[in-house]
Amino acid sequence: MSIWAKDTCLQLLASCSPKDYSSHSALKRDTEGVLRMDYKDMTRKIEGNKIHLVVFCNLHNPCGRVWTREEIERADEVCAAHDCVVISDEI
Repeated sequence: MSIWAKDTCLQLLASCSPKDYSSHSALKRDTEGVLRMDYKDMTRKIEGNKIHLVVFCNLHNPCGRVWTREEIERADEVCAAHDCVVISDEI
């Protein structure tokens, strides 16, 4: 993931056309009941909706799930493979 200056991010956002759809990727529970990112769904949503900007939250709202390093790296791989800019909200 690249870290951009605030001005660069604002310029990028100003150039985007708003879309009227929700393209968030829902979480799914693993066999132990832990909420996990669904990387296949994430990929499908990015490709199907031609997404180029992703907002990534850690802690995840509303469940308060803290992502592991491995989970964040895998999400980064999905985004990088599709040339997505990531805006990260790290608390």
